[in-house]
Amino acid sequence: MERKTLRKIALEIREFNDATSTLVCNLDDQLVRYIGKNIDNLSIDQVKALLGFVRGIRTLKAMLVDFEKDI
Repeated sequence: MERKTLRKIALEIREFNDATSTLVCNLDDQLVRYIGKNIDNLSIDQVKALLGFVRGIRTLKAMLVDFEKDI
């Protein structure tokens, strides 16, 4: 492949990664706010499930950062 083609692909991957990272950060923020606002109305199991999801999102964010470094 030509260098220009590889650079273009890398740029497209970075743009996609940036958009995905923004989406993941927004979802993380919204979930944490939701838990905070509704903590009195949620069961312990619901809070555990939501916090587990937040941990998964944060793991995904870390993976996106590592992936960005590799590009």
